[in-house]
Amino acid sequence: SCDNCRAVTQSLNDLYETPGVPPIAALMSGTEEEMKDYRAATNPQFPIQTLEVFKFLGLLADGVEHPPDFFIIRDGAIVRHLAAKEPTYEELLDFATKGDAPPAEDKK
Repeated sequence: SCDNCRAVTQSLNDLYETPGVPPIAALMSGTEEEMKDYRAATNPQFPIQTLEVFKFLGLLADGVEHPPDFFIIRDGAIVRHLAAKEPTYEELLDFATKGDAPPAEDKK
C-alpha cells in the first residue's frame, strides 16, 4: 500500500463508522506481506479486496496516476469521483453524502 493510502485510512475508518454514510470498501494492490503490514499499521475497519497491480492501476480514473482514488458507485456505474491524495474526514464525508451518493445501508 502507498503512503497516501495509509494516511487516509483513519479518515476512512471514521467515515465507515458514521451513521448515514453509504457502505465503504477498498480495492488495493500489494503483496501478501505488504497487505499484512498495511493492516497491522492502520487497522482498517472496512472490507478490502486485493487486486493484481495492473488490474488495480487500470481501475484508476483517467488522469489519476497514483492512488487513492475514490468513487461512489450505484448499480455498477460510477456516479461520483474524487481524486485526492490525502482528503480529510470532512472532505470524504461531504463526498460520500452529497449529491448522487446512494442511500446508506447496513454496513455490517
